[in-house]
Amino acid sequence: MDMKGTLTMHSPSFSSSRLTLRILAIVLAIVGTAASVAGQTHQVVHEFVADIHGPRATLVRGADGTSYGTATSGFGTYGGLFKITPAGEYVVLHHFSDYAADGSHPVGITLGSDGAIYGVTTYGGGSNGCGTLFKWTAASGLVTLHRFQWPGVCYPWAISQGSGGALYGTTEQSGNGSGAVFRWGTNGLEVLHSFSWNDGAYPYGGVIEAPDGALYGTTWYGGPNGTGTLYKLTSTGLQTLVTFGSGTGPQYPFAGLARDADGSFFGTTSSGGNSNSGTIFKWSPTSGLQTLHSFSYGDGAYPYGGVIKGSDGGLYGATHSGGTYGYGTLYKWTASGLSTLRSFQISDGAHALSGLLQEPDGKLVGATYYGGGGTNFWANGVVFRVGPDGSGFSALHVFGTGDRYPIGEPWVDAAGTVYGMTHQGGRYNYGTLYKLANGARTTLHEFNWNDGAYPVEGGRLIKAADGALYGTTHQGGTYGYGTLFKWTGASGLQTLHSFEYWADGAHPWGGLIAGADGALYGTTVSGGTGNGGTLFKWAGGLQTLHSFAFGADGCHPYGRLAQSADGAIYGTTYSCGANYGTLFKWETAGGLQTLHSFDYATGAWPHSGVAIGADGAVYGLTVAGGAADYGTLFKWTSAGHQVLHSFTGVEGGSPYLPLVQGPDGHLYGLTQWSTNGYGTIFRWNGSSVSAIHSFTPATGNSPSS
Repeated sequence: MDMKGTLTMHSPSFSSSRLTLRILAIVLAIVGTAASVAGQTHQVVHEFVADIHGPRATLVRGADGTSYGTATSGFGTYGGLFKITPAGEYVVLHHFSDYAADGSHPVGITLGSDGAIYGVTTYGGGSNGCGTLFKWTAASGLVTLHRFQWPGVCYPWAISQGSGGALYGTTEQSGNGSGAVFRWGTNGLEVLHSFSWNDGAYPYGGVIEAPDGALYGTTWYGGPNGTGTLYKLTSTGLQTLVTFGSGTGPQYPFAGLARDADGSFFGTTSSGGNSNSGTIFKWSPTSGLQTLHSFSYGDGAYPYGGVIKGSDGGLYGATHSGGTYGYGTLYKWTASGLSTLRSFQISDGAHALSGLLQEPDGKLVGATYYGGGGTNFWANGVVFRVGPDGSGFSALHVFGTGDRYPIGEPWVDAAGTVYGMTHQGGRYNYGTLYKLANGARTTLHEFNWNDGAYPVEGGRLIKAADGALYGTTHQGGTYGYGTLFKWTGASGLQTLHSFEYWADGAHPWGGLIAGADGALYGTTVSGGTGNGGTLFKWAGGLQTLHSFAFGADGCHPYGRLAQSADGAIYGTTYSCGANYGTLFKWETAGGLQTLHSFDYATGAWPHSGVAIGADGAVYGLTVAGGAADYGTLFKWTSAGHQVLHSFTGVEGGSPYLPLVQGPDGHLYGLTQWSTNGYGTIFRWNGSSVSAIHSFTPATGNSPSS
């Protein structure tokens, strides 16, 4: 499923992949009936492009002070290339979104002498693709220079530029199975050496060119001891300079090397040393291999990134783990020993996997693979800047903080401003409250778990008589089981209630409705005294109206509620009753009454809830069951339950989301499935159901939220 969301206006249909069906209601409300806007064309109001995440490569710095980097993953993408300007503006330059065409999971990059960015992706590039080599310029965007194919050298990890403009890189796999060193130049791709385990394996760190034209690098594995090598490659072949050993010596060098002016090289190993937490080492032609420092976990552990030699002569780097909090450290080494400049906390970022970049003023720029989202370890990484003494730490960008996965039913005011929620994103990655005005998106609130987390598809916003917006979150709050909140432009977000599982239910899903009495009504899908979910009312405080108990009354009320003109509340449960869910009615005087138990023949698993038609009847959908087992459209009146339509797949199947009634009086809905596999928008005109739009990969597929 595509992980980008679009809010669209389109008649007679619209496209979306992570957007609730209930946007149909907004579209119809804005543009009128389908017939009146048949000539309009598709218009994208706003595209929610998810941020890339997981920065992996060491950043490079352009002549203008802009820093460039890659992130290996993303929501709806396969990673991306980004920049951070000297002013702090973060821009995604390219989303790797086509596994076959432009590759997947970019890792190493280098700044070319021509000002272009060159890099590699580890995967993708064709049906037998195993990575790409690419070039990016502001004028041309991203151009794929080479697609690695199997059999051959595969899975490139690092890239650098040597004299004469040639690019040099390394791959994880080769014909010998242990990786290769390659050159890209006027003759295309040339394999310079294919490793055979005895001389090394998995040269992840890439190579650097010395003044004499020789290439130097490391392998993570292989060699006589299996724990890696340091090598020199010339036109006459490969020479193993160091065979990393066992015991307390350096082992498993993952990163590349840094060269000193005297011809010696510095590097790190991810293991080995006195505590087996990794080392910093030096190699020179005259003195051979020296261990400069053995990490002890307290001062850092597992330095997967290499070191740089700072302008002050010290060696700077970051460790993946260890330190005070266990999330890694920033360190400096001099002849006097190692200094821990900073122990990363989750809010700083966690688990650096790359090296550092030093700016002309001496400040260090680096990245962590995780963290950065408040106390959320699973946030998506940070690019940071810090002084060479560890002071002035600041996050230049926290990945994945943009609004993403728009979900639920937005609310639109008279001026056309759209207010909605996203399932994830925000500083803490627990979702956001946003608005769209004139195509521009503004984040109004970032949920932080304490005030709620992860709004879900049913969690629509409603505007009550007091002018405030109300909604629910699926998780978070004091007890972790979701919240009911209020938002106003003047006061921001206020948590009105934190659900408490047994006391009043857990995990609200279906959203709220505003009752004629001024109260708000909603459901939770679990918890309550019967543990099958609850029906609740909010009127200055929360009141549990009914606890479902896995019996004849049903359980797990996921769907939307509706109120009839006489004040009765109608809804569905997804399960229980006669095994396949129920249709219920609640009244103040009589409490809860089960109107129908679904028996598969009349439908199964009504997920979306109900809508009250202009005729006063109750309408709803089931996900499965019916004559063709693709779900049903049903109607309930005081005369009883009636199946209006059994879906066959031609017009769609498995309708998961609520119905809406348009100004034309027809009912509209979405199906997850159809004969072309991508789902439909359908219409009930009072006598039959027809598909008015069939989704394609280009317009979205399988709408389910």
